[in-house]
Amino acid sequence: MPFLNRLRKIEQIEFLNTTITVVTPSYNQARFLEQTICSARGHPGVNLEYIVMDGGSNDGSIEIIKKYGSGLTYWVSQPDLGQADALNKGFTHGTGSIMGFLPSDDYYLPGVLHKVLLCFEESQADVVAGGFINLDETKNLSSIFLPSDVDIDKLPYLSSVLEPATFWRKEVWENHGPFKTKLHYTFGWDYLAEISTKYKIVPLPVPIVLNRVHGDRKTLDGSANRRKEILSHVKQFADPTWQERYRLVDALNIRRWRRVAGARPGILRPMLFRVCFPRESRIMTYEQASSVVHTLDPLVMG
Repeated sequence: MPFLNRLRKIEQIEFLNTTITVVTPSYNQARFLEQTICSARGHPGVNLEYIVMDGGSNDGSIEIIKKYGSGLTYWVSQPDLGQADALNKGFTHGTGSIMGFLPSDDYYLPGVLHKVLLCFEESQADVVAGGFINLDETKNLSSIFLPSDVDIDKLPYLSSVLEPATFWRKEVWENHGPFKTKLHYTFGWDYLAEISTKYKIVPLPVPIVLNRVHGDRKTLDGSANRRKEILSHVKQFADPTWQERYRLVDALNIRRWRRVAGARPGILRPMLFRVCFPRESRIMTYEQASSVVHTLDPLVMG
């Protein structure tokens, strides 16, 4: 048994030497970019290939990228066709056995890449989906989401995990193909929904990413194009019941409904959050997350 334990430790050490490729797509995000880069590079002992794909920014982003250029595997600043296109191009410059991406307004929490690697090694997962913390524009922690098996099961028709907190093996990427560049809002959800029935996805109930919620964030865009992509995705992956739920929410205008629900929690709030968005039931409060909060970089929280 001691020999087997030592062998197990050797296997874990060897797996921790596995290379992770992380790509950050960015366009005019200078106010967040330096913190994003530092959070990705701040994982001592992890073999990381870190790639930054800038879309031709003119807000000072290039100077920030050059400041850290020696620590990057590759970077470029040139026009692209959107986030999906930038990520597809970025991954061609990586060789890691584990892959993931980090938007330029998000932030890895300290030590999380070690946890991701251990989860892959111990669970033999093809895909690992971690948790995330929501941070608003006033730097207040609004909530923490920790994924469960239930969230993974609902993934095809409910965006129940955060793509930047999700990692996959290179074999998955090679077999399934790149992100669809025609999608600008749902390319990550589409990718995970398609592979969810073909590969083993394991939830990692640990916060991996600090998810910044701010006015310029693309995923908060209420445009017709975004709603069209979401409804198209639901039509492809969801059953008629779920399709009707999405159509109802879209027809009533989700943002307006949230305000109304806040005023009458006994009637509309349960209907909205428990029926249409059941992921909300797995929120940890600020107080419950105190063991995580104190590790955040003062540059982010200060």
